[in-house]
Amino acid sequence: IPLTRVGEPMSLSDLENQGAELARFLQVPLEGL
Repeated sequence: IPLTRVGEPMSLSDLENQGAELARFLQVPLEGL
């Protein structure tokens, strides 16, 4: 499932923040960040 609409770039920091929030939601540790 795309996190943003096509043609709407997301900054790296926003992507990392969403990834961290998703990992916390799924209770999965982030590896290599």
